[in-house]
Amino acid sequence: MFLGQISLNLSFSIYLFLYLPQVIHNQQQTTLNGLSILMHVILYLAYVFDLIYGFGTNLPWQYRCTSGVGCVLLSIQHFQFLSHFKQHPQRVFETFFYILFPCIVILVAYGVYLKPFANLSIQYIGYLSQMGFVIAFLPQILKSKQLQSSQSVNIIYILLNAMLASLDLISAWQLHWGWPNKLGAILNLLFTGILLIQYRKYKN
Repeated sequence: MFLGQISLNLSFSIYLFLYLPQVIHNQQQTTLNGLSILMHVILYLAYVFDLIYGFGTNLPWQYRCTSGVGCVLLSIQHFQFLSHFKQHPQRVFETFFYILFPCIVILVAYGVYLKPFANLSIQYIGYLSQMGFVIAFLPQILKSKQLQSSQSVNIIYILLNAMLASLDLISAWQLHWGWPNKLGAILNLLFTGILLIQYRKYKN
């Protein structure tokens, strides 16, 4: 239990600035074509479901706070994509965002404040969020392989994700969280490991 609290507080601290290295990295790039838009959209939806799941199952305040912060930082990154793709023929992404964003706000407000979901339903939402966190890296892995480059993904961001997956795995087992968290952390660790291997492989 004590070890779980330590890992929870450590992961909470890291989650607060998890996306900052990638946001700063994006600002320094002349192009964002190496980043997978699909990865970003899946992560965005995963954080929304995770926020609802956290409130619905009364998980610790650190868990719920990090989900909220993740949504905010991903929104900033989303606007970076919009700014970049105004100069590219990818208007579908811009349209998708303006349709998706208000729907997400309504969904979160409905799920967090009204808590309409039954216990089984909230578990499904938990599995959806964890599935999103896991498969989100697949489009980026495939894109990096296709381009034979992974320089669009910040190495600090990858390392922080690997560290968080380890801490989340400890927290999930030590604090007796649900199976969505336990399985999600294991698979997350696997895919961040693949991203690290790709970064090293395509570095030169």
